Amino acid sequence: MKNKLLLAVIAFLMFSGYTLPPEPNKKENKKTLLGIDLNNNGIRDDVEIYIVKRFQDENMRNIAFDIAKSLQNILLVTDKESVLKAKKEFDRARGCRKYYASEAIKIEKSDTNAASFRMKYKIYDAGFRDKQFNTPQRMHTYFDYHRNLPDKAYEIIDISEEECDEFLQN
Repeated sequence: MKNKLLLAVIAFLMFSGYTLPPEPNKKENKKTLLGIDLNNNGIRDDVEIYIVKRFQDENMRNIAFDIAKSLQNILLVTDKESVLKAKKEFDRARGCRKYYASEAIKIEKSDTNAASFRMKYKIYDAGFRDKQFNTPQRMHTYFDYHRNLPDKAYEIIDISEEECDEFLQN
């Protein structure tokens, strides 16, 4: 028997200086709860591509990556303890977004309409959720997570620059 060597070459694309994973096969990507993550960064590849194409600002992109990772971890919750851990990760990521947006307001000192400014720095919106939870199984798991949250589930925590920087580096 001859040994055969199989070389798998994955084409990673560059987009705005960021190396994108290949677009996953939609049918294969939706077969499992966690989907496809070829580069093993904790973010499903289709969500990673969505984030890179949507957010040109590196800080916003990194915060979006952390939100996506925390949402991916929500799909893994199995008990109250893991629900609280996932909530803490999600709250920290959203706290970084809040910190970054408030710092941008100070820097820009613009007379921009407050609503349009908030939209500029909005990450976790319906489009993001639709991408992240794009199968019935993922959506049901997300709802189960919410059913197990404690009372103060929707607070956005204040986070310092150091905490945000530390969080974004992990």
